[in-house]
Amino acid sequence: HYISQAGHDIEQARAEGGEALAAVITIVQRHIPSHSAESIAASLDPRLRAINFQHLGIDKPGLRQIMNLAVESGLLREAVDLDSFADARFEQGLGP
Repeated sequence: HYISQAGHDIEQARAEGGEALAAVITIVQRHIPSHSAESIAASLDPRLRAINFQHLGIDKPGLRQIMNLAVESGLLREAVDLDSFADARFEQGLGP
């Protein structure tokens, strides 16, 4: 629930800009001090949509592609059970 709420708050700040966005940037920098305010603002630019906090559901086809590449490259020794790995409970309660 709280991750979903944070995503909603970030999307709202992204849309509002100004002080709301500055507050999000401050929070991010508190937890990730190596990120500059400029880079955080750029990652939240509503025109780029580089990071999306509206659709927090699991992308199993995307995970499968990443897993297959990891197995092919030797990063993983074998495939994993994505149904066990990807916990769908995270998707519950999404939205404003």
